[in-house]
Amino acid sequence: MAKFWDIMPPASKPKRTTKKAEKRAKKKNIKFFVAVLFFGFMIFIFFGLSKLPPIENYSTEPAGIELPTQPPSTKTTNQEDLKIKLLNGSGLNEEMNKTLKLVENGGFVIEKKENTLAAYQETIIYYKESQEKYAKTISGILFEYKPRLSKFSQDSSYDLIIVIGIR
Repeated sequence: MAKFWDIMPPASKPKRTTKKAEKRAKKKNIKFFVAVLFFGFMIFIFFGLSKLPPIENYSTEPAGIELPTQPPSTKTTNQEDLKIKLLNGSGLNEEMNKTLKLVENGGFVIEKKENTLAAYQETIIYYKESQEKYAKTISGILFEYKPRLSKFSQDSSYDLIIVIGIR
């Protein structure tokens, strides 16, 4: 009687792969992955942009609103109307609370208060050029911090920004 191993051909030995062959296979897989990403991106862009209305339909002016022909009158600002932001650069919440009370007791309203990401060595009051007198007033209120006054170097939505530094 014949045995199983007599009928079946011997099993083939597993192929040994070289490092070069492995690198080639990796490169081939990476190229395939990049190609799939590229074509997927192209399909997304094509179908995504085709749903947008044409650019000619966009207007830079609001519909139905007449723009004023003369500039608005300049009004004088009160210290309660100022937009003031208080930044804590000292790292101590007590300093922020103390400064907040001092400024509010001086008749000013702090609109926003935040902590800074970095520590400041000195207290700085940044101001818009038209609000210099209020910056000097707050500087007098915070005299113990020895604040430095500095005009804004770029546009800001705030009139004054007070940065509390480490004493």
